[in-house]
Amino acid sequence: ELSMQPIPLDDSTGFTVFLRDITERERAEKELARRQQLIEQANKRANQIVEEAKDKAREEGQRLLAAAKAEIDMELQRAKEALRSQVAAIAVAGAEKILESSIDEAANEELMKKLAAEL
Repeated sequence: ELSMQPIPLDDSTGFTVFLRDITERERAEKELARRQQLIEQANKRANQIVEEAKDKAREEGQRLLAAAKAEIDMELQRAKEALRSQVAAIAVAGAEKILESSIDEAANEELMKKLAAEL
């Protein structure tokens, strides 16, 4: 960089000339711009990672919710089956008392299965 300033003298004009090497300043400015660009890229990547993590968390939450619902449905089916068996046993016991006779075990089992299927 070159700068020149006139200096008035008594009967003439003199000049001061300054010569400055700005190579280091330009290098520093380029380095600063490069680092700012790297920071911007890092921030974009960080935001991208956060969004990916949010998406994965949502998917995992949905998967866990679906698994919990399936487990509840299975437990409900098991409870219904157990209730059907109990109702069938109570019905057979009631029928025995009404008939005042005991039904043999094989017939009892078959009757309970039929009643459970109908319920």
